[in-house]
Amino acid sequence: MKLQELTLRTVRLPLIRPYVLSYRTFTEFEPIIVEARDADGRIGWGEGHISPGSSHETREGGWAFCREHAAAVVGMDTTAAKAMITANMGASKVAATGLLTAIEMLEDHPLLRVDREVRLPLLTPFNSSVAQDIAEEVERRLEDGFRTFKIKVGKNADDDGRRVKSIQQAIGAIPRIGTPMPGSPPSHPFRLCWMSRSARSPTCSVLAASEISDFANSS
Repeated sequence: MKLQELTLRTVRLPLIRPYVLSYRTFTEFEPIIVEARDADGRIGWGEGHISPGSSHETREGGWAFCREHAAAVVGMDTTAAKAMITANMGASKVAATGLLTAIEMLEDHPLLRVDREVRLPLLTPFNSSVAQDIAEEVERRLEDGFRTFKIKVGKNADDDGRRVKSIQQAIGAIPRIGTPMPGSPPSHPFRLCWMSRSARSPTCSVLAASEISDFANSS
């Protein structure tokens, strides 16, 4: 399969609520959107959002990487195109991922085929840091159906500990936490995850409904 065309776009997506990280607060996202086409009109899509401050990557550098490599691989076989992009991936991993994802979707990668109903649990970032705001956000996130919270830590260990405990206590204070969402097993657990900037994966506590109050009170 040959790449007939690669179209690059940048978009600005205002957020409903600020997205708070340890190094920056976002009020909008500005991802790079990649559209790949072959001669038969098939289309693949990819995207990459470079988060300034989280690594050496910059939005300007990512955009330049996409433009340079898109121009270089148009007309190539998709396998050769992926090999070229992958070989230079260290220069801008997020930008390269956007290009590679679009090409893989164009190739109809098997992992992108969904031939049956699939239910995937989604996590949600947790932004609040003040006790009253924490309680309100816990309530709102649970109303939305989330059962896994991702909590970024890393600024101050004592403040992070107090914040995590406040979230645990707010969760334990809600009596209906044990009510499963539609389609969920009766013992559907609650997962509380926290992640430092240096960690490669989050640390999670998986709690059954009966454990949440005890966990919050003892932590």
